[in-house]
Amino acid sequence: MSYLRGEVCAWDKAMFLVGELTPSYKFMWFFEEDVFIPTPQSFLKVHEKMIANRYDLASNAINVSYTRNSWIWRHIPTIREEFIPLPYYYGLDCATGFSHRLFTELLKFRLRFHRFDFHEAMIATVALKSNVSIYRVPEISKTIRYRQSWNCSDFLNNSSYWFHPVK
Repeated sequence: MSYLRGEVCAWDKAMFLVGELTPSYKFMWFFEEDVFIPTPQSFLKVHEKMIANRYDLASNAINVSYTRNSWIWRHIPTIREEFIPLPYYYGLDCATGFSHRLFTELLKFRLRFHRFDFHEAMIATVALKSNVSIYRVPEISKTIRYRQSWNCSDFLNNSSYWFHPVK
């Protein structure tokens, strides 16, 4: 299932765990190890909104790409056009939540093509092409950035936001 030179990565293990071992969940969050959530309340605020509105995907800003050369991860093999036609969608998925419905759509792709390409492209692309409901979370999109520097005052002054302080 991996896209990283055939090696199993943490995303592969997490997707297996959710799909195979805990298939009865309604909404699941995935956090990479370099995500900082300052308070439990900042998490609960977003999570409760997701559940109340029955969103399928909680995400950072989602970008569109009509070519493969317009995103940060050009060096990583991404979705191939024989599997899903352009355009592709992508975003930073270091803090991402999705419903059982979206996970089912991702699993359908995995079973049909025997692959799951780079998650930061696959999750958004499958979500948008499957017409699931998406919430672009302000608490994520304003402060989860690729290689941005933060200091302690940023965390203290924005305690309702989530951060990606290390890259």
